[in-house]
Amino acid sequence: AAVLAQSWLLLPLCWLGLGRFGLVAVHRAAQGGTRAGLRQALDAARITELRSLVDIAARHSPAPATCLTRSLVLGWLLRRRGMPAQLRIGVRFVDQQLCAHAWLEYDGVPLNEQQAVVAQYSAFDRALPLRAFRAA
Repeated sequence: AAVLAQSWLLLPLCWLGLGRFGLVAVHRAAQGGTRAGLRQALDAARITELRSLVDIAARHSPAPATCLTRSLVLGWLLRRRGMPAQLRIGVRFVDQQLCAHAWLEYDGVPLNEQQAVVAQYSAFDRALPLRAFRAA
């Protein structure tokens, strides 16, 4: 219940923070939950449980819960448990419009998205420095 409540509170905070401060600042704040020196792989069942709780909170969020906000919140939860997940962003064209999608990966494996969905996006080959997303 605590993880569900945390997720429900963090989703709108991330959404508001992204609008006000941008991705760099929100991602940096989300990194604050990292436990120094801990690096472990969580079992698939625990990752699925955390992802499901974030998804439940997203369905009841008072603010839009985008793929980016869900990924930031799940990433924070995972890092608090010693698992450093990487935020990934990919793009594709749909009806001549550029669309973007965000998800988390650990050792190249998507954590909060199906591989078939991730395959539809051209993800950046390497982690982009967050300064690449600063507003001009």
